Amino acid sequence: MKFKIITPEKVIYEAEIEKVSLPSTAGQITILKDHDDLISLLGAGEVLVTKEDGQTENITLAGGLVKVSQNQIEVLADTAGRGTEVNEELIKKIKQRAKELTKAKAIGEVDFAGFRAKLQSELAKIAAVKKRRRPSHLGKGPGRMEPEI
Repeated sequence: MKFKIITPEKVIYEAEIEKVSLPSTAGQITILKDHDDLISLLGAGEVLVTKEDGQTENITLAGGLVKVSQNQIEVLADTAGRGTEVNEELIKKIKQRAKELTKAKAIGEVDFAGFRAKLQSELAKIAAVKKRRRPSHLGKGPGRMEPEI
């Protein structure tokens, strides 16, 4: 299957894949080969891509839309990036700006949609990194997760 993530700035990811799990607004969805046509809203969260060679990659989204048709999957994302690219300095600035805006109540002068998208993107990245760092105590065997190394 052909998979692509597109942001307003550029195509940030494109690959032939086996499957992909996406954070829809109704919950996590997984798309496999020959999936029925689908259009769905996406929420902020982690995208797990399994490539044809079995390797997995994690990408974070701050929301968007997915379109599935004839084994082609396109994600139109507000913002997206690798979970390892957490920008903690940007998060601090965003939190500080949020406090200032709350105090000033300057609602008419603020791009809240852009602000919200940036914050959700960075928070999704943090959640993805924390999830991968969490040790697994489930052991080995069918249906059991093994810790990533």
